[in-house]
Amino acid sequence: MNDTDRILRIPVSTPAPDVTDRFRRPMGSMRLRPAQSQALHDAALAKGGVFPIGVGWGKTLITQLVGVALGAKRPLVLLPAPCEAQFWRDYGVNGRHFTVHPNLQVLTYSKLQVVSGRDSLKTLAPDLIIADEAHNLRNLRSARCQRVHRYLKAAHESGTPVMFIALSGTLTTKSLNDYAHLTRWALRVNAPVPKTADETLAWSMCLDSGTRPGSLELNRMGSFIRHYFPGEALSQENARTAFAERFTRTLGVVATRDSSAVGCSLLIIKREITVPPAIEGALAHVRSTWSLPNAEQEFSDLMSMQGATKQIAQGFYYRWDWPEGRPNAADKVWMEQRKRWAKAVREQVHREIDGLDSELLVSNACRWSVKNDRVAEGLLPATVAEWRRWEPSHKIKPPPTIAVWIDDSILRDAVAWAKAQKAPVIIWYGDTAVGQRFRELGLPVYGQGSEMPLKAETCAASYNVHGTGKNLQAWSNQILLDPPSSGQAWEQLLGRTHRQGQTADEVLFHYYGHTDEYRAAIDNARTSASYIEDTTQAPQRLLYATWA
Repeated sequence: MNDTDRILRIPVSTPAPDVTDRFRRPMGSMRLRPAQSQALHDAALAKGGVFPIGVGWGKTLITQLVGVALGAKRPLVLLPAPCEAQFWRDYGVNGRHFTVHPNLQVLTYSKLQVVSGRDSLKTLAPDLIIADEAHNLRNLRSARCQRVHRYLKAAHESGTPVMFIALSGTLTTKSLNDYAHLTRWALRVNAPVPKTADETLAWSMCLDSGTRPGSLELNRMGSFIRHYFPGEALSQENARTAFAERFTRTLGVVATRDSSAVGCSLLIIKREITVPPAIEGALAHVRSTWSLPNAEQEFSDLMSMQGATKQIAQGFYYRWDWPEGRPNAADKVWMEQRKRWAKAVREQVHREIDGLDSELLVSNACRWSVKNDRVAEGLLPATVAEWRRWEPSHKIKPPPTIAVWIDDSILRDAVAWAKAQKAPVIIWYGDTAVGQRFRELGLPVYGQGSEMPLKAETCAASYNVHGTGKNLQAWSNQILLDPPSSGQAWEQLLGRTHRQGQTADEVLFHYYGHTDEYRAAIDNARTSASYIEDTTQAPQRLLYATWA
């Protein structure tokens, strides 16, 4: 049986009854939401599950009850480290109302990732793995993902398979490959995705964000698309609609589709400012020279340059902190060699040759060329020559970096604006240097190793720490310093305050969009959000919010 026939014959889910009474304690007063009942009902039937349930829809309670629903003896929850403290607080509250699993264990993704976590799964020996914020396992080549994969594979081969549940409000960023393996782990032969990596890649070329499939690619999904759109022309729109329909109707897949359930509106507002001349000048320098304002470091690719422009748009950049306060003669030679190599890589990547589109791939091709005494296909001879000059020095470790502030007017503007608001405000930031400057400006800052206060106050918070998995509906007003380019990141961040339990009539989300790079990031995020909504049918806040 081919993949299309198999996927079309997979059992479909049916509406679940309210299963609250099956899990509620005698004195409990809380009830399960429909999506929670559906997830617990489907998991029990499918012996696993994939739950792209929207941010703020109560995934935590599902993680604490699904082990009971599946009769697991040693369920293990995987989650991000910043979410662990809140998970156990919720466990205590939920345990007063529901029969949460008494032997639930927790392992953070960061502990699973490090060398010391290599044998964590073997030691804990779970018979059910519940991956909360499962997008943390989207990279199949990461150590954490490989360790889960090996554990599940070994259990299957031993004849005692381990059940798997994946939950995330943002299951995918841009590709079917983000979650195809998670779906196969959870639903096995009834996974509504191709079985092989080759066929998954073929389908992804029709479905993924940023792809423009032609007739050759669409024909690989042709019989599947025609099942849902008989007689119509093959198109990416129809491919996405057909896939979303089959995926979300599968037994064991529970996706939320109702954007009105939060009960309050969401308004996204651009903060209009005049860019300070010092910042404008620094940005012009970076764009024209591909180097930092102090000219010590040159960029080899667009991504690293854009990372620097995002920082400069906030008023700072990172420079090398030389042990002697300034580079010595040997350091200057190394810097010039590094600059020449960065320029060579940039010129090579600009040729847009498949397999030579990053510094790592160019370096590997140069190594092969030197070893085999001939230039690899697509590689410029000048690139190889520059590699020969750079190779003896490329392992020299650069000095540490420190932040250099050009102008902190943007941060001061954010603080003044936040303090002028009637309701408490969260100022979202990403870089450690920005958090430190906010502290110097007298603002409470919640970064690495901190917990957000239970009572709302005007503060700055790291979105890397608190932008995922946190219940922050005590706030209804916020401002973002540097907009991300990922629809997934926006959905997570907007969902911290725009979620069920929010008591305000509307949630306000302000952002700075004063540079070309920021505006491009927002455009990319909206494209990414459209892909997510098209393929999972999960409403994306970035798309249904009102923009002002």
